[in-house]
Amino acid sequence: MGIDELRGAVRGTVFLPGDEGFDQAARPWNVAVTQSVAAVVQVADADDIAGVVRYARRAGRTVVTQPTGHGATGDIENAILVRTGKLDSIAIDPDRRLARVGSGAQWGRVQSAAAAHGLSGLAGSNPVVGVTGYTLGGGFGWLARAHGWAANAVRAIDLVDAAGERTHPWPRCSTSRSAGSEAHWPRAARTTARAARSPSPTPSICSASACRT
Repeated sequence: MGIDELRGAVRGTVFLPGDEGFDQAARPWNVAVTQSVAAVVQVADADDIAGVVRYARRAGRTVVTQPTGHGATGDIENAILVRTGKLDSIAIDPDRRLARVGSGAQWGRVQSAAAAHGLSGLAGSNPVVGVTGYTLGGGFGWLARAHGWAANAVRAIDLVDAAGERTHPWPRCSTSRSAGSEAHWPRAARTTARAARSPSPTPSICSASACRT
């Protein structure tokens, strides 16, 4: 099936080689790396992520996600690159010390939202790093010795599996799944994690598609 058919599978924006904006959409944070992908999809919601995965299965293509452009690699030729930057919702529950974030949320915004309640997420050292990738990679940051790794604070995660189905596999959080949740992984959509209350309390994160702290 043609790569142009990908546009019919999502509501978000699809950039193909030669399209205006393609080079910028495919450019990673590390501009020294060239990513020769077949398409870039700026997804609008979790259903878009599911649509991309189902299309990729039928077309025999690889799906790669880079919420903020970090984790660049030149070894993704002809893959479909998914950008989740628009899935950047953030909701802080100060009483339960939980943060529910979309897969495109960056740590700087999460920390600002948490700080308003005297809390802090288990972030790293850079405010423009995405919560999802950092957390799914373990998440060792400045507060790790006192409060643990970011991955240990995850209470729930919503994701899209390899079959293109949305699922909620981590029953570690009593938070109910919301109707309008986003997605990321291949793709995780939202994350919910726990925050610690200390001189600089740390919130946990819970999401309806991917878990992040």
